[in-house]
Amino acid sequence: MKYAFFDFCGTITKNQTADRFVEYVINKSDFKNTNQICIKLILKLYNIKFIYKVLNKIYNVNIHKKKLILSKLKGIRKDIIDDISVDYYNELKNEFNDIIIEKIKNHSKTHKIVLISAGYEPYIKHFVNEYKIPMLFTNEFKYDGCLFLGKIKGDDVYGLNKVNVIKKNIYDYDYENSFSYSDCFSDLPILKFSKNGFVISEFYDDWIKKNQLNWIQNV
Repeated sequence: MKYAFFDFCGTITKNQTADRFVEYVINKSDFKNTNQICIKLILKLYNIKFIYKVLNKIYNVNIHKKKLILSKLKGIRKDIIDDISVDYYNELKNEFNDIIIEKIKNHSKTHKIVLISAGYEPYIKHFVNEYKIPMLFTNEFKYDGCLFLGKIKGDDVYGLNKVNVIKKNIYDYDYENSFSYSDCFSDLPILKFSKNGFVISEFYDDWIKKNQLNWIQNV
């Protein structure tokens, strides 16, 4: 079967969405937990270049920052997250890349559309429902009853893990006639997973040319 794989952040939307969603929920709900002050201090340390370089040798700082930011929501109720996610999604519509939306519509006539994203399921599911995307792989929130635990289920759907997730769930894959769309170097594994990889970015960077990928300018 022919597939078309689409990233969400920076591809369907023109900007990143995950960390912004956390701040959006906090601002809309005025939610506070005891960890938020400590998290802010740690994030400030990460902004110091020397500390960032040292820690990045030990682990992926960007992934750790993302986990820290998400933990700000630990203890918030699921119904609050779900309600606010609707407002957040409606605001994201103003950032949609019209070129990519058209790609999705056109590919849906001949390919099975797969949205695979390191963003968060509470708001991405609204896009999937609106555009009738048949397959979604993204980060789902983990709850204890109705309370959010401040973490996702399993590993972040990021980088090479996107390919791992696809391989576990898709078996009838036509490499030659499938397409992949993403905006960043970390998604090189998924871009190379199909013969037709497209990078959506403002500039035609060297890594795009080196890996013989197609380019769509993000304007």
